[in-house]
Formats: sequence, structure tokens, C-alpha cells
Amino acid sequence: MARTVETRAEEVERLTGRIALLLEETAHQGLLALRLLMQARELALEAVDEDETLRRILNTLEERLASLEREGRERLRQARRLLREVSPER
Repeated sequence: MARTVETRAEEVERLTGRIALLLEETAHQGLLALRLLMQARELALEAVDEDETLRRILNTLEERLASLEREGRERLRQARRLLREVSPER
């Protein structure tokens, strides 16, 4: 059963909308992670002279957030590559 051009256009529009929503949510989560990272840095600076354990915990948090940021960027690059591979225009 062949799909009509109109049906395909509707499917593309629906998928494009879902992708846009996911990208918006991802951007929001990235912004939240950045804010948390900034708060962790501020706390780490305040804790320098006060508590070595707290400072280590905050440094670990910062390292984990940076790692998650790198992972998110890599996933986005992979998604872009995949889109280029399956794009009918290319």
C-alpha cells in the first residue's frame, strides 16, 4: 500500500515537531545543568577553607556535569550524522 505524498508530508511534519520538542527539552535541561554547575562552583569557592570533604564532593559534581555535557554534545553530533545519512535531499 503506497503512501500518498500528502500522508508522507503529514508524517514528516509530525516527526519534525517531535524532534523540535525534544531539542527544546534538551536545551532546557542543558541550561539547568549549567545553572547547577555554576552553583556548585560557587559553593566550592566558599568551601575552600571550610570543609575539604564538601569541596571534594562539589569538585566531583562539577566533573560529572562536565562529562554529561560532553556526552550530550557527542549524542547531538551522532544524531546530526544520522540525519545526514538518512536525509533524502543528500
